[in-house]
Amino acid sequence: FYARQEKVSVYNDEQTTSSYGIVNAGLAWQVSRSLRLEAQVNNLFDRGYQDHLAGINRVQGADLPVGERLWGAGRTATIGVMLGF
Repeated sequence: FYARQEKVSVYNDEQTTSSYGIVNAGLAWQVSRSLRLEAQVNNLFDRGYQDHLAGINRVQGADLPVGERLWGAGRTATIGVMLGF
């Protein structure tokens, strides 16, 4: 969970950001001494959020208006295999 950010730079015309929370989940299975399987899902509920430090759009003609804070990543999933030798 991240708190609302209200301490902003007036000089840079910085915007405040709302509080938000996202849920990440992952699991790993150590199959043997040399084999490990992993899976992870970030932003499990695909919640829209704007991280205060993510930056501001400065590109004309983009889907996001110029000056608006960039959105955080939606739901992502990863799987991995770690093999030791």
